[in-house]
Amino acid sequence: MMRTRWKTSLDIVVTDREGKVVERRHIESDLALRNLLCIIARLSFNKTLVAADGLKDVNNNASTTVYTGPPIYQMLGSGTTPETSADYRIQTPLYTSCDAAAIGAVTPGAGNQVTFAVTSSHTFASATDVYEAGLLDAAASTTTYLTNGNFQITRNTFAKVTVPAGGTFTGTYTFTEN
Repeated sequence: MMRTRWKTSLDIVVTDREGKVVERRHIESDLALRNLLCIIARLSFNKTLVAADGLKDVNNNASTTVYTGPPIYQMLGSGTTPETSADYRIQTPLYTSCDAAAIGAVTPGAGNQVTFAVTSSHTFASATDVYEAGLLDAAASTTTYLTNGNFQITRNTFAKVTVPAGGTFTGTYTFTEN
């Protein structure tokens, strides 16, 4: 019997105001979050979600609907509470408006592996410490993160990453199924 495994990883690249790379990180996350699975069930299988599915928005409000259109957004924060399937929203957002993301092609790999990546960037005016990052399906608002109906798809916490003044945090979230 073949075992299917989903894996999510986050690659971080921080550049200074001149574009020079000042830090790189690779973070593995085997946490398949409830919202991602609800979105897959709704989009792939046309499943009508029910309260028992446990879908919650970023304000922890229960919902049975998900937004089914692009795009996907990134949000960064300074919270340090580790991610869990019951706590996947950005704990302490560093700004209010979400960062648009570019979604790559679905790419077959060795064996039965299939991947796709989502990349987004945020430039900070002043030096900023980032401890958490995640992808957002913004159904309600892209200008205010904490809006009813916005759903966090995935979230990672990590040791502090300092983005220098004028520098950019770029996150590439890779989803792999094997």
